[in-house]
Amino acid sequence: MRAWEAAVAVTSEAETGYVASNRFLPYVPKTERVDVRYLAHYFVSERGLGQLRSASPGTQVRNRTLGKKLFEELRIPLPPIDEQRRIAAHLDAVQDYVAHLASESITFPLQRLPTVVGDVITEAGLPVTTVGELLSVVNTTIHPGEPLQGATEFVGLEHIASHTGDRLGSRAIHEETGRKFLFRPGQVTFGYLRPYLNKARVADRTGLCSVEQFILEPVDGLAPELLAHLLRSAHVLDRAVAATNRLQLPRLSLKTLLAMEVPDIRVAQPGLTRRLDLLRDQFVTLSRIDKRREVLRDGMLPAARNEIFSAMR
Repeated sequence: MRAWEAAVAVTSEAETGYVASNRFLPYVPKTERVDVRYLAHYFVSERGLGQLRSASPGTQVRNRTLGKKLFEELRIPLPPIDEQRRIAAHLDAVQDYVAHLASESITFPLQRLPTVVGDVITEAGLPVTTVGELLSVVNTTIHPGEPLQGATEFVGLEHIASHTGDRLGSRAIHEETGRKFLFRPGQVTFGYLRPYLNKARVADRTGLCSVEQFILEPVDGLAPELLAHLLRSAHVLDRAVAATNRLQLPRLSLKTLLAMEVPDIRVAQPGLTRRLDLLRDQFVTLSRIDKRREVLRDGMLPAARNEIFSAMR
């Protein structure tokens, strides 16, 4: 079952005494003219997977099962045994090298950003206050058919990046139904539904958002960008997760958010916002590099297999 998804492997002495699921079709060589490692690499190549798909009939994609008779009738390229072993050894070496690269790589996942930002804010040595002292809550509700008050687009939680607050997109307002909240430039939208997603963003235009977000107005003199950094930091995120992790559909109450004790960023040095902006931008850049490197790394073995097997007749 699902052989066409590359569920192909060679057992080793390490699996001695194990019992395999009946979803697998076990095979052993009938002749010394075949190397099973060569076959394993072949069947997970683009060419081999194409043959496995053709031998896996069915209309329900997730339940397509490899047909034993169809599989055994497949015609595959089988060079001399010494060539098979050379190919298998080469591809095994590529596989080991890819695994080595993965184990040695240093990554900068965005999930670490809240902790790093929290540490930087803590190091500033600020006095303690509550979130409620840093902002006021704005509840301007727009119902269907009411004037939009300058709003030009809808920004939902799905349009906000976790941990960075970057806007990923928007939708046209005419596509929306139901009541929405109005936000204006300089206000901070804070996603209280599934707060572990950590979505707080500084609005740069007037728009509408889902009612699963709080609209927060920084107190006079407090930069909205600095407030957003604090709300996305571990100072708030960790407490939000702890307060909601037992709920089936986590929702952070406004009362809980406003009561959280946090560093008083109102008295922070002017350069703190800029420092946190740069830190976020560095994490975003490094995260993109990590993803690109991961794509290239993960493509090495498939490319090596395809280069070899696609040329065979």
